[in-house]
Amino acid sequence: MTSFQIVTALAILFSFLLRRYFIKKLADDMPLRVAPFMIGMWIVVVSILLVPLMPEKLFIEGVFFLYRPELWSISFLKGVMLWLIFRLEVGIKRESASSGAFMSPVGNGAIAIGNTFLGEVLTNTQLFSVLSVGVLGSIFMLYGHAQELTRKAKLSFVAGIFVIMFLGATDYHVISQSNWYLHIMMSGFGACFMALLQKTTRAEFLMCFNSKKAILAGVSIVFAEFILLSSMVTVMPVSLSVLFAGLSVPIFMVMSSFLWGERSWKEQGLFGLAAFILTLPIILGG
Repeated sequence: MTSFQIVTALAILFSFLLRRYFIKKLADDMPLRVAPFMIGMWIVVVSILLVPLMPEKLFIEGVFFLYRPELWSISFLKGVMLWLIFRLEVGIKRESASSGAFMSPVGNGAIAIGNTFLGEVLTNTQLFSVLSVGVLGSIFMLYGHAQELTRKAKLSFVAGIFVIMFLGATDYHVISQSNWYLHIMMSGFGACFMALLQKTTRAEFLMCFNSKKAILAGVSIVFAEFILLSSMVTVMPVSLSVLFAGLSVPIFMVMSSFLWGERSWKEQGLFGLAAFILTLPIILGG
């Protein structure tokens, strides 16, 4: 990896740690069904506020995007799938708090395989590291938490892997042919659309903006998404961007044990250490 890619990877990791921290702080004050709506709303609001800073991406490249309905349709569908993956994770975490954490590394391995067929190029070292972390996550899941899950939760986990694979494919396809800014804006509309179908109330809408916790969570969500998507394709392959975002999960689980007394930190810490070791070949040589 180049020095710029390493800095970008650290920015992705740090931004997702912030995101998880502020969402955790907000969790007790906001119903779970409101969270996907909040994510979509903040993405849309901040995207619109940034219009003056993104004139070329919106008004020049946006014309091309507008006349490619398959692109903005895929971006909108990504927002729908973001809503779905959140719901799946919630269902799994209700049965096993740590199980949802392993969905990301396993899903990233699936992204690497799927995006290869779409034309994304990874070096042998990168492909080996990403797939190895995915296999590692599968082993931790199968020989640990899978026994705690009902059949429904296991099916949700498998479905979540395919959804994550689809999300990675949308990111690569749209960003490589258009730009990340329009992609993230349209996905925000997709997430909001699904939330509105759930008949979000006025009180739930105001809940996204009426407290310091909600504002910090909203800003951290958008900050992380912007850094992640802006790095994809142009700075590093989608699979690597998602890999570094996923490394925030075991680190945050260890942090949670000290901040909130959660118990699964030993296993998550072991997984995180092993995943970091498997990622080192990318960082050192790539």
